[in-house]
Amino acid sequence: MFKTSTEPRLVTFSTTAYRLLLTFYPNRFRREYGPDMAQVFRDCCLKSYRQSGLPGMLSLWALTLFDWFKSVLDEQLNLDTEMTRTKFIRLSGWGMVLAAVSLLLSFLPEAEIILEGLYQTFGAPATSAQHDLYQSLSEGVRSLPFPVAILLITLGLLGLFIGYGEQAGKTAKMALGIGVLGGAAGLVINVWMILGLENGRPLMNISMAFMFAGLFLFGLVALRVKPMPRGNGLPVLAGFWWPALVIQAYVYPQVTRSLGPEVPLWLSFTVFTAMGLFLALLGYVLQADVPREKAAVYDA
Repeated sequence: MFKTSTEPRLVTFSTTAYRLLLTFYPNRFRREYGPDMAQVFRDCCLKSYRQSGLPGMLSLWALTLFDWFKSVLDEQLNLDTEMTRTKFIRLSGWGMVLAAVSLLLSFLPEAEIILEGLYQTFGAPATSAQHDLYQSLSEGVRSLPFPVAILLITLGLLGLFIGYGEQAGKTAKMALGIGVLGGAAGLVINVWMILGLENGRPLMNISMAFMFAGLFLFGLVALRVKPMPRGNGLPVLAGFWWPALVIQAYVYPQVTRSLGPEVPLWLSFTVFTAMGLFLALLGYVLQADVPREKAAVYDA
């Protein structure tokens, strides 16, 4: 619908990704405004690309994702929309479950192995254009699960904020807010990395450390005030691992002036598995134990 014969691939990719983000808006809002929003975003992409190239696209995506988080939250909290608070909390809980799966899928084989699978399934490419398409698909499959996980975890943090922020108190709400900002920053940096940002992994890791640290701090408060009917220790268990890895990788060498012990692949997979397990359990509890007073008011 939005492609033209001269449209840069970066603009096409960005427009497609933005249309996926639009699916998080309520159905009525998306039907009424979605096509126009996608068209405006495509026009902005073309303008930014022609004026500034990749840096302009990165700036546009940063502003877009910030606005997207804010506007999605505003629309979901609007009681006149079809997506009530209760439904959003439940969906954010299932999102955390899917995030756990996405984290484990980030250990998929290297892109070359995925490329060989595409060759075996669809046949070897006959032209250079087909080869480029296969290469793009393999790289996309390899890199997609991680930003999906960040997005879903961030939405899960919003679900916790909406569902239990008031009961947990100001400190817990602030912690979840830090987590959401860290997730948004991590998502932006991941998009930048996909679009060609070099040496972006440390920034991404630090952003995700803030995301999980927010969840961890919320869990510490939850252990004391117990805002959730059950599983108040799950945020601590789910949020501990990533900040610990970042401290080991970036803080420990600066403090000791020596390289920390290298984390083998099996240990990384074990850590991700534990983190994914506790995220999945937290997501299940979140979607299953929607606060009763919200269910009674907003589902009526």
